Amino acid sequence: MPFEVENKFRVADPAELRRRIESLGAKFCGSETHSDSYFNHPSRDFRQTDEALRIRDANGEICLTFKGPRFNSGIKMREEIELPLGPSPDAEQSAITILNRLGFRFVACVKKRRDVYHLSKERWSIEVCLDDVDHLGTFAEIELVADAADLEQAKQLVIDLQRELHLGEPESRSYLKMQLAANSSCPPESS
Repeated sequence: MPFEVENKFRVADPAELRRRIESLGAKFCGSETHSDSYFNHPSRDFRQTDEALRIRDANGEICLTFKGPRFNSGIKMREEIELPLGPSPDAEQSAITILNRLGFRFVACVKKRRDVYHLSKERWSIEVCLDDVDHLGTFAEIELVADAADLEQAKQLVIDLQRELHLGEPESRSYLKMQLAANSSCPPESS
């Protein structure tokens, strides 16, 4: 079962951070535009269970993602299950309709522009992203995916890399929590 291991940081100087990322040998892989629509369960509150269910449109590729509760403090580690729905123009709307019919409630939409870098360290493939999040600002995310047996090593890799990049203290809140605190959302169309 895959687990997401990541930390997120506010960025004051994106140009300087790009230079640091590239100085470590990271390769720029391109830019993406994400529109993440989040939903809440009909009979349990994901805010209370620390779970998330989202439909992501990343440059026209649609994916349904469930994120389990965090199980470690200091760095975000949680189960992540993704179901690619493909590039179909109807995929996102069909997924939204299914969730609505099952009683899931739309919560908020987080929109961002993401520059993706890949870095290899030892046997690990690490993604370092610069996110320009609507209404929230610029952030860096360091993320990798690990199996349960490798979580401690993955955690240490993220911590070491955030130090190498001089990223400071992590932002523990998700973009969704920050967006809700800013009290702005973009409801998807529903049928």
